[in-house]
Amino acid sequence: MGLMLHCGADLTSLSDVATVEMPDATSTWQPIAHTHLIDLTKRKLAAGGYTITEEAHALRNGSVMPEATMGGQEGYSAKGAHYFGLMTLKGPGPEKDDADHSLTIGLRNALDKAFKASVAVGTNVFVCDNMCFSGEIVLGRKHTPNIHRDLPRLVEDAVSQLDGHEQLQDRRFDHYKGTLISDPDVHDLVIRALDVGAISASKIPALLHEWREPTLSAWRDEPKSCWKLHNAFTEVWKTVGRIGPVWRLPQRSKALHSVLDDQVAATSGVHPVRDFEIEVEF
Repeated sequence: MGLMLHCGADLTSLSDVATVEMPDATSTWQPIAHTHLIDLTKRKLAAGGYTITEEAHALRNGSVMPEATMGGQEGYSAKGAHYFGLMTLKGPGPEKDDADHSLTIGLRNALDKAFKASVAVGTNVFVCDNMCFSGEIVLGRKHTPNIHRDLPRLVEDAVSQLDGHEQLQDRRFDHYKGTLISDPDVHDLVIRALDVGAISASKIPALLHEWREPTLSAWRDEPKSCWKLHNAFTEVWKTVGRIGPVWRLPQRSKALHSVLDDQVAATSGVHPVRDFEIEVEF
C-alpha cells in the first residue's frame, strides 16, 4: 500500500497489531493497547459521518525495558511496541467524489514511553499518493493515569475540526493551482524552503529533478504552479528516512506551506490561510 511509504515501519495486518503484548501498568504509567487508539478513532470518525476508504498499519520494535513487568514477570521487550497507522477518509456528502485529494488521519502509539498516543490530520493527494500535514499534531496524550478518561474527548475534539481543516486545505490548494511560477521563482522558493526546514540541502537536486521531470506522468503536463511544486516536494519527502517520517511531516508541511502561502499572497494579494473566514486551530 502506497501510504506506508510514509510510515517507516513494517506493514502489518490489524489482527497482528492486536497480538502485541502489553506491559503492566504502574501507578504513574498507563500504556494503552494500539488497538484501543485505533478502535476509538474509528468510532469517533463514524459518529462524525466519515468513512474510511483506505487504511494501513505498521509496527516497529521499541526499547527493552528491564524495569517494567509483563504479566508479572520482570522485563518488557515485546515486539511491535511502536505503532503507526494511516487512514484515508471520505467526508459526508457527494461533493468530494471528484476531488483530487482527501483527508488522512495519522495515528501513533508507543508501549515503551518513547512518545505519546497521538493523532495528526493530513492530506493525501490521490494521483501520486503523496501526503502533507497542514497542522501540527492535533492531539497527544501521555500514558499517565486517566488516559482512558481523557482520550475519547481528545479524539472527538480532533474529529470535530476535520470539516474546517478540509475547507482550509481545499482553499489553499485551489490558490496553489491558480498561482503560476517560473523556473527562477522555483529556485528562489526552494532556497526559502531550505531556510525554514521544509527540505534538506542534500535533497535539493532530487527536488529540482522532480520539478523538471516528474516521476509520475500525471504531473508532466501540469502547469508550472505552486501546486506542481508542492507535489514535487511531497514526492521527494516519500524517500526521506525510515524512522517514522510520517511524524516529521507536520513540521515539514507547515514550513513548506508558509513559503507557498506567502508566494500566493505576493502574487494575488490574498493569503490562502490568513484571509480564510473559518478559524481552524491545530
